[in-house]
Amino acid sequence: MDPISMLQDFIPLPCFLRSQIVNVHQERSNPSSNAQNISKIGKNIVVLVYGSYYKEVLLKDLVDGYCTNSTHIKVVRSHTCVEHDAVILHFIEYDRFLRECVGDRYQKKKTMVIFAMEPPWSVKLTMHIEPTDQNYYILTYSYHRSSLLRSTYFEFYRENSWLNTTLLWNEFTNRKKAGVSTISDCQQNHTVRIDYIKRLSNMFPVDRYGACVDKKLSKEEFKDLCPKYMFYLSFENSVCDDYITEKYCIPLNCGAIPVVMSSLHNLVHLIPGSYINALDYESPEHLAQHLSKVSTNFTLYQRYFIWKKYYKIKPCKFYSNVCEMLDIIYQNTLAPFEDKGLSELTNASKCLSVNDMLKYMPN
Repeated sequence: MDPISMLQDFIPLPCFLRSQIVNVHQERSNPSSNAQNISKIGKNIVVLVYGSYYKEVLLKDLVDGYCTNSTHIKVVRSHTCVEHDAVILHFIEYDRFLRECVGDRYQKKKTMVIFAMEPPWSVKLTMHIEPTDQNYYILTYSYHRSSLLRSTYFEFYRENSWLNTTLLWNEFTNRKKAGVSTISDCQQNHTVRIDYIKRLSNMFPVDRYGACVDKKLSKEEFKDLCPKYMFYLSFENSVCDDYITEKYCIPLNCGAIPVVMSSLHNLVHLIPGSYINALDYESPEHLAQHLSKVSTNFTLYQRYFIWKKYYKIKPCKFYSNVCEMLDIIYQNTLAPFEDKGLSELTNASKCLSVNDMLKYMPN
């Protein structure tokens, strides 16, 4: 689709992260009354942050005392079982937690927040134990719109500006390299991206980095390399509803054009006119023809930067709102509820299958 048409037809959306959390939370309760609710109960609740996040700290901002309006909430981190009123854990830790920590000692039904930023096939493959309604009210913290708590790896916002065409021309002439991809997840059971890039590179130059081609780059090395390229192949390891990682944000922050492989469902989360969607083209060869035209025609090239007149992109990082999460956890001690996120986060039908994607790679 033409990037200018996308801008004209686009209905501005609120920021992908915080507005989602705030709006859903406000439907449940008025945040301004939270302090009153806390004083009515008059007791502390213990929130256990259990285990780790791929051997790192889960939700680093979530420390005891960080949220000024949550003085009656005590946050405890532990890799072992600790008495608690609510628990937050990464989905990889879910099975271990149920095996080791759920038993007769926890009589009262509590709140569990499952953090998951991976596609459904990965979550389903990892969580072998079926959830039990007898021990926990399940809330999910994920990228998916069904989760009460939502997060993402990028944020953008509306801000009118002007487009410096002189600077853009310099970018156009100085970016001597064409396309680049960085892939370290080499599984091909849920994606065609590796084979797609191989075919694309037969028609259009693409430098490939990552574990899959044994050419690893550090973040610092790639930061220096990215400004030399015109296009960045932002292909995810799966094409699933709402699943968008930092791969979209990285090129926008280094001045490259992201080439995504996305269903229409996910395009509403992207800045209109900022990307090229591989699934808009019949084959890798047709995409290569378009990339060649854009890379040699400044008029076409600048159309993918008109969005800068209307939007700003924030630095690529994981955006969380842990204070809103604690508010919601506390509300759950007053009036328990659950979201439908877990069923969606394990539902592979929310993803394009390999056969679906092979339609865009005809022989």
